[in-house]
Amino acid sequence: MPLPKFVEWLISRVSPGRRPAAIPQRAPLPQPKRKQKKPDEARKLILSGRASDDFVAGRLDVSEIKERFTLPARLRCFELNLAASAIETLPPQISVAHRIDLSGCAQLKSLPAGLRVGTLVLRDCVSLSALPENLEVHFLVLDGCRALQHWPETARVHTGRVSARGCISLGSVPASLGPVATLDLSGCNNITSLPEGARVTSWVDLQGTGVRRLPESMHGVRIRSRGVMVPDRVIFAPETLTAAEIIAQPNVELRRVMLDRFGLNRFLAEAGATVRDEDHDAGGNRQLVCVELPGDEPLVCVVVRCPSTARRYLIRVPPATKTCREAVAWTAGFENAADYKPVQET
Repeated sequence: MPLPKFVEWLISRVSPGRRPAAIPQRAPLPQPKRKQKKPDEARKLILSGRASDDFVAGRLDVSEIKERFTLPARLRCFELNLAASAIETLPPQISVAHRIDLSGCAQLKSLPAGLRVGTLVLRDCVSLSALPENLEVHFLVLDGCRALQHWPETARVHTGRVSARGCISLGSVPASLGPVATLDLSGCNNITSLPEGARVTSWVDLQGTGVRRLPESMHGVRIRSRGVMVPDRVIFAPETLTAAEIIAQPNVELRRVMLDRFGLNRFLAEAGATVRDEDHDAGGNRQLVCVELPGDEPLVCVVVRCPSTARRYLIRVPPATKTCREAVAWTAGFENAADYKPVQET
């Protein structure tokens, strides 16, 4: 009868002329797969505080929960929806493979360092002032994050897209940004430049920013404004445009962007606006002026003066407006000018 393997090995250890045999290795026992909870069950466990620290789920939806709650310390899931909830932060060891939606989480104040996820949606997180160090995502949505000021160099976004519309406190984006396909910074009026090294492959939207040129690392990138692709000159050198050029532009959407960059006051002065109506109020003379635009509704504006400061204001009003009184009533929220009866205009 042959000796057991272990016995052979043991004899080899005490027999000088014999080559030791390797101890036979047992195959590791298969680890049982952790069963994922059903969505409704997972939600109840989370909100009741009975979920384990190592909780595992597929798609976890705990959105629109107005009471404060915490997530398991080492939560693992494929997709996490926390939209419009009272969550204030995420646990440091959280692991989400695909997407985290935190849109409308007004009480969210911080995110853990080293957070990694495919898509991170932070739309209208109005209390969030900084992105975390060592963040790594492919798609990042920051629209309406009005308090956001700090975007660290170590926070990496690459491959996908970035949308940061209306981030009015954000002063810069990192040089480590990208490569991403698109970058939307419209309404970020504190951003005046883009850093060398940041990379975008398709387009950037700079409407409402102070950016006047693109870095070399973005050479060849298209410029977009209000959803319209525009020539670089419209954004970076609007002073070179002319009123005649704007009127002759056949693309209506592009013409509107050009007009916005050119400025209403200058356009009306150069385009030979006609006066539809004229009267007086407490500030003095006021006018309703109009410029016909080919293939588009006419540009109609009311020109008024402030009674207190004597400053002149130009306000665009609906194209069907016929009188100064209708125009001023519309600016005050009245559709029927007869209902507008101010006691005193200031």
